Amino acid sequence: MINANNIKNNPQFNSINPSKFQIVQGRTNIHDKAPETKPVSYFKDAWNRFKKNKGSVVATVIIAILVLFAIFAPIFSPFTVSYRDARFSFCLPKSNMSEIFGWDFWDGCKEDIMNESKFKYYHSIGAESIRIVGENAHPVIKNQEYEVLAYDENGKPISFGVRFDTYNKIGVVFLDLTLEEYQQLQAYQDETGKQVIYPITQYNLRPSSYDGAVNDANYWMLTENDKGKAKILTDENGQYIPVYQGYRGHNAKGVTGDLYESSLYEAKTLNDDEKTALYEVLTTAGWKIVDANGVFYKIDMSKESNSLGSYYVTDSDGSCKLLPDSNTYELDLTNGEQKIPLRKYEYARKNQTGYEVRVNYYEYYCYMHTYVLKDGIEKPIFLFGTSDYGHDIFTQLAGGARFSFLFAIAVSVVNMLVGTIYGAIEGYYGGAADIIMERICDILGSVPTMIVITLLKMHMRGTAMQEHGHLLILFITYFATGWMGMAGRVRMQFYRFKNQEYVLASRTLGARDRRIMFKHIFPNSLGTIVTGSVLVIPGMIFSESSLSYLGIINLSTGNLTSVGTLLAKADPYLADYPYMMLFPAVFISLLMLSFNLFGNGLRDAFNPSLRGAEE
Repeated sequence: MINANNIKNNPQFNSINPSKFQIVQGRTNIHDKAPETKPVSYFKDAWNRFKKNKGSVVATVIIAILVLFAIFAPIFSPFTVSYRDARFSFCLPKSNMSEIFGWDFWDGCKEDIMNESKFKYYHSIGAESIRIVGENAHPVIKNQEYEVLAYDENGKPISFGVRFDTYNKIGVVFLDLTLEEYQQLQAYQDETGKQVIYPITQYNLRPSSYDGAVNDANYWMLTENDKGKAKILTDENGQYIPVYQGYRGHNAKGVTGDLYESSLYEAKTLNDDEKTALYEVLTTAGWKIVDANGVFYKIDMSKESNSLGSYYVTDSDGSCKLLPDSNTYELDLTNGEQKIPLRKYEYARKNQTGYEVRVNYYEYYCYMHTYVLKDGIEKPIFLFGTSDYGHDIFTQLAGGARFSFLFAIAVSVVNMLVGTIYGAIEGYYGGAADIIMERICDILGSVPTMIVITLLKMHMRGTAMQEHGHLLILFITYFATGWMGMAGRVRMQFYRFKNQEYVLASRTLGARDRRIMFKHIFPNSLGTIVTGSVLVIPGMIFSESSLSYLGIINLSTGNLTSVGTLLAKADPYLADYPYMMLFPAVFISLLMLSFNLFGNGLRDAFNPSLRGAEE
């Protein structure tokens, strides 16, 4: 041993300075030291490497949000995937927050330019609503505000800029109700104070001979035939002229200041059935009688004085609603009651099944869902808008995302199990077994996917296709060849590790092939298997969406839909209603991008060559 004491006696080290030597241990015994770091498990080490990739972490968060959206959105949404209301088709996205804070975006409205005819039509819908219910009206043109954009040579406005409310474009509609349904609707009006039923218009003054408008309940005003089109007329003050159906000899003169000709209100005598229904609805028909001090009075329908329609009114505060004509009466109720004439309109028309009524469809929708169906839908608000058939895009996107995730995960798991076993046998045994099994894969892989789908559709045509045939076809198609990619990756990993020393040692100790394959080799292939299985999911979703988008597979039956189906339905309306394409497209884009980044992180995390590596 060479030390500092004999260096000077050894000529070989005469040139070395003894001060440069340092005694490390001296004469004490050397023992093993306890590890200064704690052992790290396989998955803990993988997580430590994964979280160093910030892009993968962000992608994981986005994927988690998309998965939570797919799971919980259909649960909390008041609508279902199969729900639809054709009258609320093409409604723009709307949020409750826009109503609360008065926002001009996400309020279901759009900027629009209208000619005179179109403008008068939609403006008159709002005018009637304001006439009937006052400040609680739902005009089509938001707040009835507009801007004149152009005039003709006579200075007449011919072009108007408006903010168009897509939720109130329906206005009023004709409905046929039974007596029970009619009385139930009246009870709802009494309880809530919301006017749903609007006065019936006259048959002989509807624009029935032109423009196909005979069934359009929104023509409540006087019109004339203008080259086959319904031209809306106004009085000298620019006000619309109503053509409501009056009855019992009442005419337009009397309480309204002689604004209109009496011929516009057709007199009608009611039979007993009509009286029963009409008298009940008149108590909630939107009338208000108020004196000079603003005190409300109630109509006493039981004390009709004569056939001209004069009624007694008695003291009562808040029992009546706004009179359509907004008249104010000077009343002398010194004796507690007073007889006055009232304008009376027909609010229902007797037909073969019951009664025909005009209802404000927005209010009728609220009535049906809150009072009759009680399904949790308070009013029509669609967060992502509606489709061409009135489906709620928010719920359909969530339902489609849920289906896509579940289907892709199911196919991925099945393919992983089959592919892992198949590839492990190939890679471990090799030789003739590997050659034969690879040729089988070559044969199956050479069959085009479209051929498989076409043959299955031809074989399963009929009743089976109407139910879940397309879903079964899709599963069989992806399962038939989807496992081969996984089998190839596992095969390569087994070829890589089967001749390692630890495998040879295990075989020498007498371990069986199954134990060697799945106890010693398989764990080292786990990173590749997991990464491959995860990356199959976005590819499966994108492939399924592509087939649905092209119409090869139809997944829009019952409560079933897919993201690709939504994209296909939105394609014809991309120019006019881009929101229908926007939300599904954003979803599929985020999903694909996030899964690619997530897969990169998994690849690095489960790479055994990086285990314990420090950056």
